[in-house]
Amino acid sequence: MFCLSDSSFADAPGAKSTGSYMLIMGRAEDHCNVICFRSFTQRMPAESSAEAELISVHEAAKGVQWGRNLLAELGLPQTEPTIIYTDNNAVIDGLKTPDKARTRHYRRRQWKLRYLMMHRVIALAKIDTNENVSDLGTKALGKAKHERFWSKFLYD
Repeated sequence: MFCLSDSSFADAPGAKSTGSYMLIMGRAEDHCNVICFRSFTQRMPAESSAEAELISVHEAAKGVQWGRNLLAELGLPQTEPTIIYTDNNAVIDGLKTPDKARTRHYRRRQWKLRYLMMHRVIALAKIDTNENVSDLGTKALGKAKHERFWSKFLYD
């Protein structure tokens, strides 16, 4: 199982960003076997694209916990951390060292994610933004990109 997370930063004053994540079973070479998909408007305006991405990764981590609990109840416990792929380096780098300059809400999300990483529930990894299928849930995409992403869900 792995997860893809993305957000679309709303840069207008007072506007809220859109986030999404996909929890996927199996391998993703050809097709995505999505067991959970969520697209959501973030509850509070993010101050940067990194904060918007962190909020999405935090929500994805909650989805991962749900998925791992579901699989454990079905007799398929996960022994390795579930990888959450994000296309934002600032989120991955920000979790390596505490950031004192952010708001308490930002710090609390970082602490939660660090806790889950320390206990091997999740791991974070970088994905190229052009390969992040969860982008489907954050904004309107160009026709070519939309069709390429959507084709990963269709079986011939």
